[in-house]
Amino acid sequence: MEQVLDELARRIGMDPLELRMRNIVGPGEPLVSASGEQEDLEIGGYGLDRCLEVIRTAAAEPPAAGEVPRGWLRARAWHCR
Repeated sequence: MEQVLDELARRIGMDPLELRMRNIVGPGEPLVSASGEQEDLEIGGYGLDRCLEVIRTAAAEPPAAGEVPRGWLRARAWHCR
């Protein structure tokens, strides 16, 4: 699912984090089910908005100094729990 969101963001010219931030279901917001059934779940808050802000801040920092061996690639990843 994450790769689909990244691809969608790329295709519409939007920052992937911004796409996620705009689509967070927040406390008290209604959920719409695909089946049309009455919603039976209430989101009180699960911290995704705070997690994405931490990622945005970390991504803005310059990468750590140091040489990468020839032929290697460098990546950054985050996990919020």
